[in-house]
Amino acid sequence: MSNAITHVARFLRHYGVSKTLREATPFLKEAIFHRDARLEREEAFDVRYGVDTGGEIWPWELDSLKHAANAEGAYFYQAISERGMETALDHIDTALPATTLIDIGAGKGRAMMIAARRRFKRVLGVELSSELHAIGMRNIAQFKRSGEAVAPLDLRHADALTFDLPPGPLALFLYNPFLEAVLAPFVARIERHVATQRVPVTILYANPVYGHVLELSKAFKVTHAAPELMIAVSRPSS
Repeated sequence: MSNAITHVARFLRHYGVSKTLREATPFLKEAIFHRDARLEREEAFDVRYGVDTGGEIWPWELDSLKHAANAEGAYFYQAISERGMETALDHIDTALPATTLIDIGAGKGRAMMIAARRRFKRVLGVELSSELHAIGMRNIAQFKRSGEAVAPLDLRHADALTFDLPPGPLALFLYNPFLEAVLAPFVARIERHVATQRVPVTILYANPVYGHVLELSKAFKVTHAAPELMIAVSRPSS
């Protein structure tokens, strides 16, 4: 608990009062009531595959983000649970062999590895932090040795607002990687992609703190809304 309070105090200094009230409350609740159980599940996943995907890492703890563009809009790293990711993936009703899944803010790569157990065309990850990207690359190399990956894996060190979006149908997974200051322009970018490329896009937004950004989008329709997961699908282009 003392560690959680320390993180909230640093969050307050880094982001200010209004953002702290919105962002730190869910973190404190999780730290007080669920942290031990979550860490136990993380350890089980990591032991099974011989990887390192656990922990909580804040932007100010990563040297590569201290001067990176858009780093001020980054949220802390914490991987989604295996069960949570599987539940999110169950909502995708597009043809998996034609769909590229992109993990936005992929971190150490856990969500990517879970997704690669399904037959997507490709599983792509985008991570701004060079430190997390390096760990994720090692994890993916180790995971491939398990023989459970049935989709190609590709983790890129890139900015979610500028990396090249691949052609074809997309499923975008976000585990609350951004504050609204970055999420809003990211969604606007995807809206432009839908309009120009005329391809179906599904957004899986776990821990949707800023779900109203998707709810206000004219290019997407929210088909599922719950505290732990929001699903939005692109509207057909006219």
